[in-house]
Amino acid sequence: MSASQDELDPFDDHFRRDPLPDAAVLVVVLPRDEGPHRAREAAEALSDLLARGGRQAVAAAAAIPGGWGQTLESSLLGASAPLILVSSAEEPWTPGHLGPLLEAIDRCDHVVGRRRASPLTQIRRWLGGLPWRLI
Repeated sequence: MSASQDELDPFDDHFRRDPLPDAAVLVVVLPRDEGPHRAREAAEALSDLLARGGRQAVAAAAAIPGGWGQTLESSLLGASAPLILVSSAEEPWTPGHLGPLLEAIDRCDHVVGRRRASPLTQIRRWLGGLPWRLI
């Protein structure tokens, strides 16, 4: 017995969701060594970029002494936005960075991305992993 393509298993149907092209976004930037003011600036800049793209965005950036876990937990308290963007990058985002992530989130529930490392950092990573390749 075969099922048609139109029929979905109730278990699969439970996990299926419609794309969220205009959904609001909670932006959480986790502070790094530069301090919470840089994280706050990055969160506000990212919120502005989302707003220019037609999405409502709320910036949440606060340094909590408990580290990133506590910071993320406190940022999520009372959140009502259906999408949450968590970043540790304090450098400015561009539409080229944000566009692919927003496009991908319409097809799945979790999206992970990162910027390309500089050539020097790539070489350093490769050299750092070299002993493991030789073993």
